[in-house]
Amino acid sequence: MYRELDEQSLARLCSENDRRAQEELYTKYAGKLFTLCLRYSDNRDEARDLLHDSILKALSRIDTFSYRGEGSLYAWIRRIAINMALADIRRNKFRFIHLSDTGPEEISEPSEEDFQKSRRRNSWNSFQACRIRSAQSSICPAWTVIPTRRLQACSE
Repeated sequence: MYRELDEQSLARLCSENDRRAQEELYTKYAGKLFTLCLRYSDNRDEARDLLHDSILKALSRIDTFSYRGEGSLYAWIRRIAINMALADIRRNKFRFIHLSDTGPEEISEPSEEDFQKSRRRNSWNSFQACRIRSAQSSICPAWTVIPTRRLQACSE
């Protein structure tokens, strides 16, 4: 019975605190909203929390929903989820780090081995850049779409 309900009837039943209608609303939109929440959060757990908070807020304010045609219920809940995600981002914009009372740790000088690793890495990158540059020169210029900013090491 509940699966065949249109959005307007579903919203009306949810506003009357019908648990099965609320469960249907969650089942119907949770997948789409979870994907949306993942775009705004750092990980799946935060996205899941954001999804649940958004659904709870929508259900608590479902009496303010006004039906405007097919898809308007999802659009309304989606807007709630986006607003909650943006508020969460603003709230967590500045995360505080507790510094120890002992003061900053001393940073040691890099060892000779660190320098050697860095040189090997840079020379490999330079070697790869030269290989790409030589392959690029043999390609018709109209087909060349390789970004050249990373290939500066070859020309040096």
